[in-house]
Order: sequence, then structure tokens, then C-alpha cells
Amino acid sequence: MDPAKRTVSLYAGDAKDRLEFVAALPADLTEALVRHVEGRADHEPIFRKREFNPPHAARRLDLDLKAVGIPKRTFGGKLDFHALRTTHINLGIELRFDVKTAQTLARHKTPDLTMNTYARANAERL
Repeated sequence: MDPAKRTVSLYAGDAKDRLEFVAALPADLTEALVRHVEGRADHEPIFRKREFNPPHAARRLDLDLKAVGIPKRTFGGKLDFHALRTTHINLGIELRFDVKTAQTLARHKTPDLTMNTYARANAERL
């Protein structure tokens, strides 16, 4: 698939900063989404509001964790929606993303927010 077509758009009304954003998607995720929509009519939405409602994503995560028996709080910390952002940023850092790339993917206005709020030192490297 053409890399230029492997994107997802976030509409301004659904974004935290109220700005439209287009994000690149990895090839394997794109292929999984293509399989998900195979056989659907062109007019049938891929995701419906009931499937994903951005203002309620944190609540949905809480319900999903409870349903599968994963505790929200442990000795290691708290698992919530922002923990997913922290993981996303730190995986990028582990993959050797430069600061600007990590900042852009996190949609942060400053590298300070990305590196000093979300980034974590690798305990094994310390």
C-alpha cells in the first residue's frame, strides 16, 4: 500500500487542542484495518460513535481493564489513558526517535513537555 495513504485523520472537534491532525500509520496496522473493513458497503462507517467516542476513551479503557481483570493501580503505578501516551512516547525513544519526532507524534507544543513530563529514563541503562 502507498505510504501516503497510510494515515488517519483526527478532526478538530475531536482533538484536545481543537486542531485537525493527520497521523501516519504503520504498515501492519494499516493492513489490519483494511482486513477489518473488507466486505463493508462504501457508505457503511468503519467506526461508529458507539465504537469510539474520543471524549469517553478514558472511561472505555477503565471498563475494558475491569472486564479482563487488569488492576488500574499496582505497586508499579497507575494504568490510565495517559499511561498509554507515556508508553507511546517511550517506545519511540527506545526506537531512537529524535526529540522533534517524539514531540510531533505526541502532538506536544514543546519538547520540554515531551521529554520532562512523559519521557522516562531506561532503568537498565542507568
